[in-house]
Amino acid sequence: MRVLFDTTALYVAAGLSPLRFTPKVQRLLEQPETERMVSPISFIEIAIKANKGLTPMTREHAEGLLSDLALTVLPVTAEHSFR
Repeated sequence: MRVLFDTTALYVAAGLSPLRFTPKVQRLLEQPETERMVSPISFIEIAIKANKGLTPMTREHAEGLLSDLALTVLPVTAEHSFR
């Protein structure tokens, strides 16, 4: 199964949100065969907020999430903006 982490899911995974994953989602994320993907746009959103002092998430948090969750960063091209 493939799952796509959006920005909110990254905050939840980092423990920086009052939201929590449902038990079903948590079980899915714990399965080693689950492919975990993320758009680099989520990290851009976080960086913009961090630079404005609007989020406690740091670069270290983000880098840790990439590693800890074994996230695959999806490519973004100009073509994506035309869809």
